[in-house]
Amino acid sequence: MTEHDPSKRQFLRDIVEIGKGVLGVTALAPLIGCGPNAFQSKEPIEKLRMGSVYLFLINTNPDIKEISRIAGLPGEYGHIELVYRGLAYGSEDGNCRKISISDLERKFEGLDYEVREVELANPYKAIQHFSQVLTKKPYNNPAEMIMDMYIGSGKPLHGVYPVSIETVDRTNDKLREILESKGIPTNRTGQVYLPDQFKHVGWHLGEGVFRADKR
Repeated sequence: MTEHDPSKRQFLRDIVEIGKGVLGVTALAPLIGCGPNAFQSKEPIEKLRMGSVYLFLINTNPDIKEISRIAGLPGEYGHIELVYRGLAYGSEDGNCRKISISDLERKFEGLDYEVREVELANPYKAIQHFSQVLTKKPYNNPAEMIMDMYIGSGKPLHGVYPVSIETVDRTNDKLREILESKGIPTNRTGQVYLPDQFKHVGWHLGEGVFRADKR
């Protein structure tokens, strides 16, 4: 068989199909001249497990990132979503909403993201709390919504504390203007949650870029 012989190509396809079941994809790759990553997705969004819970930190909303920097945080991320069983839970335009992973990719196409695998005490209760309680409340801050989902799961998230910006708000015109333009309340106590605060929650799964065209 020559290199471009159709019978050789068919032979290789047959070997691949047989090897998938016997050896597994990773072990098979070197046998057909491919690297170990040839069959593995490079995007963490493709590695999500159906029963696990994830936080997506998204590089968008420059104003929110500016608030984070003013508050002493890195200012890397301006939005956050909770993902569970193929659905993304977030808030926008003052309301909570859930969308599919495909819609999430289309909505934020071309933007950088970080995925963190996290634990909820009871994911079912968290989703139930989202549907029955949170969707009936106005939310302009998705980070606060995430914290409330943790509460709804039966166990609040420890290690993430609201940023106190009451004093900064009184002395920083830029911050006050951003908060007012975004309609973000300071939790009635001069405190607010920001996406950057979740960078150390759970386990780092990876970073990537949303690409709607790959599906």
